[in-house]
Amino acid sequence: MTECHCFMWIIAQVTSDLGQLQGSTFAHLVRARVVDSLALQAALTFVATPRGNALLQELKQMHQTQFPHAWQELQGLATGALLPFDTLFVLNLRQEFSAVVARASELAEDAVQHVGGAAADGEGCSDVLVSFKTPPTDSALLCQREAHQHVLSTGSNTQDYGACHGEGRNLVKEAQRAQQTQRAQHAQQTQQTQHAQHAQQAQQAQQDSAIGSLLGHNEDVGSDVVGRMYMVRAEMEGLPTWLALCYPGELASTAFGASSAGFAFTLDALYPQKLVLPGWGRNFLSRALLEIPHLASAMDLLTTPGQATGRSVNLLDLTNCGLKNIEVAPGGNVSVASIAEGEWMFHANAYQRMAVPMQESNSSAHREAVASHYGRPVSGADVLRLLGDDSDAKFPIYRRGDSPDTGISTMCTVLMECQAGRTTYASLMTGNPRLGHVMVKLDLHTLMPVENRPIQLDLD
Repeated sequence: MTECHCFMWIIAQVTSDLGQLQGSTFAHLVRARVVDSLALQAALTFVATPRGNALLQELKQMHQTQFPHAWQELQGLATGALLPFDTLFVLNLRQEFSAVVARASELAEDAVQHVGGAAADGEGCSDVLVSFKTPPTDSALLCQREAHQHVLSTGSNTQDYGACHGEGRNLVKEAQRAQQTQRAQHAQQTQQTQHAQHAQQAQQAQQDSAIGSLLGHNEDVGSDVVGRMYMVRAEMEGLPTWLALCYPGELASTAFGASSAGFAFTLDALYPQKLVLPGWGRNFLSRALLEIPHLASAMDLLTTPGQATGRSVNLLDLTNCGLKNIEVAPGGNVSVASIAEGEWMFHANAYQRMAVPMQESNSSAHREAVASHYGRPVSGADVLRLLGDDSDAKFPIYRRGDSPDTGISTMCTVLMECQAGRTTYASLMTGNPRLGHVMVKLDLHTLMPVENRPIQLDLD
């Protein structure tokens, strides 16, 4: 079973209520994941040692101080799911603790500053980013041509009608000329009105030829998560409303989400060889992204000093459809790539622009190699064909969990389609996205479903 679970709409006064509602509603999913997660069990074994417990306490103290809302939300989630808080705290720092467990024998007695990274062929995701200018429709082009013709013709007819010439007065001719003048003036006014209308239509046609973008994302997960994720839409007084796909037992969201502050995002794990610990956990930073008041604040958050690990963040501006990919390194250094008109990018779980030593990733290398054979996508269907490519027998883009890519599956795919000045939609799909089976279609401005039934996309 690879589907996502129900869509949950929460109106809460405080973040602890938000967490408790999630925890109690999805308690069976959270508890089942805790039992099945081998990485979590190894991390819990480590934090039971004196050295591991010291690191745990230090991380708890710093996160409680820096992220009070997320801390309260996680407390509520643990209460609702009837699980110890420390269990879910460690789950939310699973990548960071997995790195420590991998090198436990090399840890010093004092605070750890740099430790080896987690295995890179574990969790992973794939993203396709495309920026383009949408052409006007045929009717819009006709309006532009007609408006241009009116610009050339307006005013030319007035030269055919002049004042009375000749020395004597002929009342009949004067009356005829007065009528001709009135008709000319009326014709001129009509032309001016038509010109204004066509100019307005041409302007609208120009707006229709607007910048647009596509953002597609495969959510690849381990066997402990398959079939257990759920969507949450949260409203809290004084904070932006947000929508996110959530891992059971975790803060929203290390998958993808959108905010009433005017942006949407997708996230990919990156696996640097060295982490900074103690340091800020990626889950807490991702949860904070959902609370920023506007997109301009995102870079301040993403460059927060002291981050423990790395990640790749794809930001979509819902106002002008701007797309950015931000690679984050341990410590908080970043590389920002803006996707210009006519450009596109495929990103997996490896740094592309930063000289950061990484854990070797066979899967990322294979996925990037397959994507390199594709041309620039020109439609949402093209993006879905790429994300659904399973031609690589060992490490495909659309992952099935088969050996040697054991234990990792593509649980769902989201396609965000943005055109400036229009509604931006996100289609959430299960199964191979090439088949176009949409589970729910979301309006990213209202953050609400626009369809409450399965949809079949026509990808021909």
